[in-house]
Amino acid sequence: DFSRNYLLDLPVSLFNKPKKIERLLGIIDNNLVKSHVNFKVTYSDYLTNKELINGFIKKGYKVALELDDNFSNNIDELFIFSYVLVYDYLSCYDMIMDSRKDIKVNVITL
Repeated sequence: DFSRNYLLDLPVSLFNKPKKIERLLGIIDNNLVKSHVNFKVTYSDYLTNKELINGFIKKGYKVALELDDNFSNNIDELFIFSYVLVYDYLSCYDMIMDSRKDIKVNVITL
């Protein structure tokens, strides 16, 4: 159904397996599919694999960022993501909600 967007968990274990990641990305290497599929990663995983994830984004894949306790409150980091998922118990929750218009990405509260 191409009227919806989908969030797919990107397991941390795949980051150490470049061939499997390439196969996974090859499966959805279609502009129509790319526009509706978002890979979800946590902020901690993003920090650990920043270069690889930024490479996905440069290739046209969408990434949703799930904020966690490690988030540095740097809103400038959020602009490259298609979705930002934030839990209401996080210390950055109020700051993210107040900056929603400035961030200009889809913010989902959990």
